[in-house]
Amino acid sequence: MQKSFKPLVSIILPTFNRAHFLPDAFEAIKEQSFSDWELIIVDDGSKDNTKEIVDKFKREISQKVIYLYQENKGPAAARNKGLEYARGKYIAFCDSDDIWLSHHLEKCVDALEKNSDIDWVFGACRLVEYPSGKIINPNHFYNLDGNPRKILKLKTISRNGLFVFTDQESVIKSALSGEFSAGPQHSLIRHKLFADHKFDERFRIGEDQLLVLRSLKEGYRFSFFKEVHVIYRIHNYNISLAARQNTVEEKVQKTLEFVNALRETKNILSFSEKMVLCRRIANVYFWNIGYLYFQNKNYSEALHFFLRGIFLNPLSLKFWKTTLWFLLRFSLFRLGFVK
Repeated sequence: MQKSFKPLVSIILPTFNRAHFLPDAFEAIKEQSFSDWELIIVDDGSKDNTKEIVDKFKREISQKVIYLYQENKGPAAARNKGLEYARGKYIAFCDSDDIWLSHHLEKCVDALEKNSDIDWVFGACRLVEYPSGKIINPNHFYNLDGNPRKILKLKTISRNGLFVFTDQESVIKSALSGEFSAGPQHSLIRHKLFADHKFDERFRIGEDQLLVLRSLKEGYRFSFFKEVHVIYRIHNYNISLAARQNTVEEKVQKTLEFVNALRETKNILSFSEKMVLCRRIANVYFWNIGYLYFQNKNYSEALHFFLRGIFLNPLSLKFWKTTLWFLLRFSLFRLGFVK
């Protein structure tokens, strides 16, 4: 018999044709050391046996499970749908292809219960290749050489292992530059935050970072644990930029949609923040798109995005040096001296 009381945590799990991933996600939820939760599954138009797997899981647990089906509208719409039904004081988003470690909810709930001034807490992710299980990065707060990323260099105060950011402006600029690695899928968030913000349903990529930026600008306070809370699996079916099977044009299309999501923040940014965003978009145009085209020998598109990057950040010496090198190589290619 399912419990009828109001849970402390509402877990929202959006899914689309991920039936083969769901058993692992469900098992990780069931194994959480914190058990006062409800699970809201939003099926975003799946054509596989998702419903059958959900029904099986519902019979295995005592917590309340809500299954909602909608025509495919994307992850933002699915998460927003789940929020309509959520009753918990705290909101956790679980992506259907991720695996929570057993301490994730307990540590995050304890942090928010003991720190009333904090609105959003998150842990690190371990990046793992699926299905091989190969660890790509054991902790995404660190570079592959073991050196800490810039997020660990921001000003914080420690509260028994919980690191609370103290300089909101620096955090905002870190998020704008792409160095602030907080995502809903490895976080616990106060429900009240969603009274001000929902996921922007115009975007299927970047909507999560758009929520982070808007929340930071609104003054909501973030904190984090350095240890790993979530295993993030990289595979051919990722909707994000991490997907392995994407063609060049698919990667470019997704990257441009991500840029458009970032641009939605420009009206709420200060001048100095806009400059940070401008430099980030310049880097995306130049390195993520222009260099991708260059590697695939689409030289006209490569030059186009190199120049777009230079237009947004004309003071970048690396941009100019790379473009001049590219033009020299392209000239030699046209003359038949290089392949």
